[in-house]
Amino acid sequence: MGGGCDPGESPADAIVRELDEEAGLIPENLTELFEITDHRSLGRIITSFAAALDGDETGLFLAEGVKLHFSAPDHAEESQRL
Repeated sequence: MGGGCDPGESPADAIVRELDEEAGLIPENLTELFEITDHRSLGRIITSFAAALDGDETGLFLAEGVKLHFSAPDHAEESQRL
């Protein structure tokens, strides 16, 4: 998912909105993990979050985008390089 924050929107509010819009998911227990700077593009800040998912992600229909990546919180930072 590659959505960004709308004007005045926090990263946490943006990820909740984007997950709902693009995959019909409402994250539970959302926790900010870390922020990194994407030096491969325009230097945007990427914020990673952890949340609970009760279900099978392989059956999700993505309304937008082409990839939704799940990883364990312990491996989230290295998955940003994928």
